[in-house]
Amino acid sequence: VLYFGSTEGASASASVDYVTGANGEMSQIASSLIANTPSIEPKYKTMVRHLTRSTSNGEWELRDKSQQIIGVADWLIVAGSSVAHPRWSNIFGGDPPLVQAERDHPDPKLREALDAIAMQEVSPRMAVFFSCSGSVARQWLS
Repeated sequence: VLYFGSTEGASASASVDYVTGANGEMSQIASSLIANTPSIEPKYKTMVRHLTRSTSNGEWELRDKSQQIIGVADWLIVAGSSVAHPRWSNIFGGDPPLVQAERDHPDPKLREALDAIAMQEVSPRMAVFFSCSGSVARQWLS
């Protein structure tokens, strides 16, 4: 299930649509696109710090913080905006990987998408949940 939204009130191109998966989870879109494709091997818990595009064959090279290649792909399926949003710079330093990749190899459609992503406002939150009972719980009641 895909949900389409618009950039209502945004100053970017009015033709940009936002697409989300069920419950607003982008990972469901990416998972659906690669499901049952034996040539794709998802890698989790691997941080991509740099994206480069080969000038010889157009393949995307995914690199870690040491610039070591951790994967090569013909296509990128990006689930979420972190590798494209300016908040990347505040959290990890440097330019967001997809922004730098577009700068190195300009692409008008990607640039339009990056401009729309950059307009998204974020307010990161952290919630901590815990439970306790008995005498330990009593101290939290006062």
